[in-house]
Amino acid sequence: MSAELELEWLCEVVARHAPAFFLHPADRYMPCTAEYFMRHSELRQAAPSTSDGGSSSVLLPRGCIAAPGLLEAQRAAPPGARLQLNLDPAARCGMPLSQLDDVPIYAHPKLIRGAHGGVEALEISFLTLYAYNGEYRVGGLPFLTTGAHDGDWEHCTARVHPTSGKLLGMWYNAHRSRDGCWVGGLEVPRDPASGRVAAFVALHGHGTYPQAGRVLRHFFLGNDLCSGEGPIWRPRHVVLLPPLHEEAAAAATGDAPAAVGASVRHGTVQLDDAPASGQEEADGGGVDGLQAGLSALHLEPLQQQQQQQQQHENSQGRQDASNGQHRRSSSAAASASIKNGNGGSGRVEVAGGRRRLVHAPSRGSSLSAAGGSGSSSVTNLVETAANRSTHMAAGAASAATPAAIRSGGNNGGGSSLSVPQVIVDDPCEWVFFRGEWGTTPAPICQSWFHRAEPPLSRTSLQRLFGHFVSEPA
Repeated sequence: MSAELELEWLCEVVARHAPAFFLHPADRYMPCTAEYFMRHSELRQAAPSTSDGGSSSVLLPRGCIAAPGLLEAQRAAPPGARLQLNLDPAARCGMPLSQLDDVPIYAHPKLIRGAHGGVEALEISFLTLYAYNGEYRVGGLPFLTTGAHDGDWEHCTARVHPTSGKLLGMWYNAHRSRDGCWVGGLEVPRDPASGRVAAFVALHGHGTYPQAGRVLRHFFLGNDLCSGEGPIWRPRHVVLLPPLHEEAAAAATGDAPAAVGASVRHGTVQLDDAPASGQEEADGGGVDGLQAGLSALHLEPLQQQQQQQQQHENSQGRQDASNGQHRRSSSAAASASIKNGNGGSGRVEVAGGRRRLVHAPSRGSSLSAAGGSGSSSVTNLVETAANRSTHMAAGAASAATPAAIRSGGNNGGGSSLSVPQVIVDDPCEWVFFRGEWGTTPAPICQSWFHRAEPPLSRTSLQRLFGHFVSEPA
């Protein structure tokens, strides 16, 4: 299932809540781009039963891999074949420290559906890629190590109000959600140099935590170490991952796209109960008004969506011609900088521009859209772009007074209250690759990519003694 949000507003929210990452000073394995990893890898194919040490064949040699070729090889692979991007060991250090802030992060937004069908929240997962997950010293012993592997996809997630964009909480993920934790929006730590959400990255393992220090795990034998004294990664760019249409997923796997018709829906989630018949006239719109208002968030059959989008674009174009200057000035203070993937930069002028999102059922988080009062209403969901900009400006003002944290070292980047540019038209075709990045499953094959984050934090006792307990359902 999928839905649509206004693209400009979505980019504003993504930019406002993009984190700054505090890396450990002893970590020699830096982040990288997806393109860097592909460029320094060869694509290998093995039968499903082949173990890691078994034989495999090279499909694409090192230095020749780009996303289109990767997906072409995936389509041509026999059913059940295991595909792996095998990284050159010389590339495990990732991209140079001097280019740290030029390494982008990737944003994957999802709408979270509440128990009664309303939109509970918007969750934005910020993905990071490290070429190598370094070893752990078991019990701190230098001669006893474990956990090293090529390819290390990590993420943390901002849970925000679906109309105001206000930060409800931050999910700091570590070790496939087993050690993750929530921090409420008002308690989220901030990078004092940029005003961004602060995420402290564990030495070698690269999971994220809300503070520096030692995180005790695995009977005190596999502790995570975080620091505020190392390089600070303040990404200048956030790449908005492409929407996961059924057609795109089918193209990536080689399946024929499903026919689109009246019975094929991209989402049938109920936003809220329609107004009672006695209220329609008083509310000034009834069915027509409600349908027109849903231009900001569509959950309708695809064909109907396309017709409504065209009508909205025509109407919006006429409105922009008459008062476009007023609209630009009213939203300029809160509008995030948006960069096109072709190298040009500028602002997205909304004239019906939207981005389709997947949505997932709630897992019971107490961080709801209304602070614990349940799903947001249709009245809120059809809020105008001008009102949304007002909310974003208020959110920017509250972010201007970050929670105090230790400043630590830095790499010379960052500026006061800076927000990254959001790249909206990078196709990121690699996201549909379902093989392994080194020995790590592709993001699209990991459960968190399609689900809401767990409702509860991992406790200290669970980190220490509960590592055999399964992840939250």
